[in-house]
Amino acid sequence: MTEDIKENNTESQAKPTSSLHTYSSDMAEAIRDGQGSVIKIAMAEQKKRDRDEENVSPQSKKNIFLIIGSGVLILLAVGAVIIYYITRPSETTIVIEDIKNKSIILADTVKVIDTASSTSDQARAEITKEIISGTLKLDSIENVIFTDTPLNPAPLSVDRLALFLDLRISPSLARSLGDYMFGIHAFNGNQPFILFKTKLYETTFAEMLSWENTLLDELAPIFAIDLSSENHYLLGERFIDTIIRNKDARAIKDREGKIIIFYLFIDKQTMIIARDPKTMDEIQNRLNVKKIN
Repeated sequence: MTEDIKENNTESQAKPTSSLHTYSSDMAEAIRDGQGSVIKIAMAEQKKRDRDEENVSPQSKKNIFLIIGSGVLILLAVGAVIIYYITRPSETTIVIEDIKNKSIILADTVKVIDTASSTSDQARAEITKEIISGTLKLDSIENVIFTDTPLNPAPLSVDRLALFLDLRISPSLARSLGDYMFGIHAFNGNQPFILFKTKLYETTFAEMLSWENTLLDELAPIFAIDLSSENHYLLGERFIDTIIRNKDARAIKDREGKIIIFYLFIDKQTMIIARDPKTMDEIQNRLNVKKIN
């Protein structure tokens, strides 16, 4: 009896050991038989999924560098475009440079007055401000362009300029004149002038004599000539013959003999209206340079 119990106990204890041994042996045998490749395949697939997730994840180091690099390239491209459009010469700049070179005399700067968006009073005020407080370089000349096409500034014709500024330039005088230039000469203050090319000298001279009656009254607001209070008497003064830079001229002088406004023919193709005789020196020098070139 005792021996039977011991034998049973021995069998019951041996069974689990035999079962565990059999499971381990089966796994080892399965691996030896190639069934372990299933585990390898599963592990490979998991690694592939991990790599795929890393490639699409914005938090991965690789993608962070790619995102930053792309951003930098985009910013550089945008900056290059902005710099190009800022630094490239605009059409207006090209036209202005052309005007400076092709005006009757070489101009150092150009000021454009848009007649399409301003009245004659506003234009006069703008010119007066430029004459009184404009900061031009000494002995430089600014070309003031009156135009109704500011983006591609072409000067108004003489008759249209006269109409805009309320100047009583007769049709005959307008026809006898060619190109013109309204300018400001920076010397002893800013000195305005109008330079005309003449096509018919005799007609221009005769018509200017007729214009003398109202010329000062009309040009005073444009030339910033003070005719108020004690200077009001100048409206009653007449143009007289005088000599300016060895040339015959017609001028209005104040009681002290100072020239207030004058006009003269530099030659039979060129006439100037100005305030200060010193402006003639610079005009003459620039005309001579223009002829040489």
